[in-house]
Parts: sequence; structure tokens; C-alpha cells
Amino acid sequence: TKHSVRYLIECAFKEIGQTIVWKGSGVDEIGIDRASGKTRVSIDPRYFRPTEVDLLLGDPSKAKDKLGWQHSTDFETMIKEMVASDLVVDVICATYNGARHLPEFLASLRAQEHVAWRLWCRDDGSDDGTLLLLRDEAQRDVRVRVVEDARGRLGVTQSFGALLQQVASQAQYVMCADQDDVWMPHKIQTSMARMRQVETRYSGPVLVHTDLRVVDGDLHPVADSFWTLTHLRPEPATVPRMVLQGLVTGATVLVNRELLERALPVPGDAIMHDWWLAAVATSCGVVEAI
Repeated sequence: TKHSVRYLIECAFKEIGQTIVWKGSGVDEIGIDRASGKTRVSIDPRYFRPTEVDLLLGDPSKAKDKLGWQHSTDFETMIKEMVASDLVVDVICATYNGARHLPEFLASLRAQEHVAWRLWCRDDGSDDGTLLLLRDEAQRDVRVRVVEDARGRLGVTQSFGALLQQVASQAQYVMCADQDDVWMPHKIQTSMARMRQVETRYSGPVLVHTDLRVVDGDLHPVADSFWTLTHLRPEPATVPRMVLQGLVTGATVLVNRELLERALPVPGDAIMHDWWLAAVATSCGVVEAI
């Protein structure tokens, strides 16, 4: 089966909820996100190869004949796996009676400069329409997934723990979110940039966390810095300070796969999911405050 570069690009952007439409021709052709109108793909002649050919077509017939090889992954699944391993940040949010606040959070997630994210939500028995709201959002945006199980009400710590278990097999990076959050547009991008910096010098478990702005229930500002408001010093991130003081706020956390492999499952007697992740990261990895 032949697949064009255009089709590869369309499949890749589909995984992050964007539909690419093409305009122009030749070196002037561009790929535009249909929803936002932003140019996502352009051609740079500097990268043309001097011996470029019109058609590159692989032939696996020898591998089939000599080795008995058969492919088990189709093209679309391969692109899905490539995008997930390279770019996607999985965001988890355990909800309970959050219908009032969720629209603002979801809008702020859609406005992220880093568009390669997936949101995983588990509702813990709401009676205010939260689950219906999440189902509707999942219908509109392929990046939103609602986890519905038969485990009943677990409480906040184990509901987040269930979501961490849900994404653990496929996630490279995970962020935690609270249902009443409103994320700044650069949040994911800034945290991922620091994560990549840390990972260039360290290959083990990493937790990145940030300060946050404090607002009231109507989003009126209370304080520009949670750390300043609470007289919290995030450094040094020693084990005693992390365990006794809780230096990390869950909704600011980004963790890598190596930390998930060390930290899961979240123990039933853990104080909170973020406390547990931070404690494990401090004891066997790196905690980085932005």
C-alpha cells in the first residue's frame, strides 16, 4: 500500500485533534489547521536532497519469503504510536461535582500552545452533570477520554491513582490537573521544555513542578504566587522536607515514564497522589521546580 507524505501528516495531526487542509502548490504548498486557521506545515527548499526521487517504495517481499515475516501494525497505528511516544502529554483529572468549573478548565486546555495532549478523566460519582459534560466533550474532541469503570467512589487519591494506572502502559509524560484549574497557555510547553532539559543530563525518574496563581471561585486574583502566599520554599527538595512539608502541588506536576514505573500503584494509605509521586521522585530521582 502506498501512502503519501501528505497522508502521513494528516494522520499525525489527527492524533492531536487537528484536521489539516492543504493550500497552494509546489514549494508554496502549506498545511493549515482547519479549526484555527494556523499554518502547521510548510516546505523549506533548503532541505531538498540533490538526488531526490519522485517515488520511494519499500519492498518487504524478501523478508516475507526468506524469514516468514508478516507485518502486525498497520500504517495508521504506526503513526499513532509514533506521535504518542514523541509528543503527547497525558493529562489526568479526577472529577467530582465539578460541572461549574470544568468548562473553564477545558477551554484553557484547548488553548494550550502545546497541542499534543490527551485528557483522561474519571468521575467519582458526581450528581451535578459532570459525567454528561465530560462525555459531550469527548464526543467533540478526540483528545478527551472518559474512563468509566465499576469501581464506585474511590476518593480523590485513589481516583487519581486509577487514572495513573490507566495511562501507565502508554504514557511517556503525565500531568495532573484539578477540575477547577485554569491553565496558562504556555503551561504544558514550559513544563515539557524543562523536563527535556533535565532528561538530557539524567535518564531516571523526573518530576517537574511549578508555582501557581491563586484565585477565588469566580477567578478573581488572590495572589500571584502560591509559594509566596504560603511562605513555601520548593528548594532544597530533600526527602524529609518533601514527606513532612509537601513541597509539590498536584495540579502543577509533570512526571516522566520512568517515575511512573517506580511509583505505581499508588498505595492505599498514601496521603495524596501528588505527595506520593513527589516522595518517590525525591527518593530515587530528580525533582525540578520552575
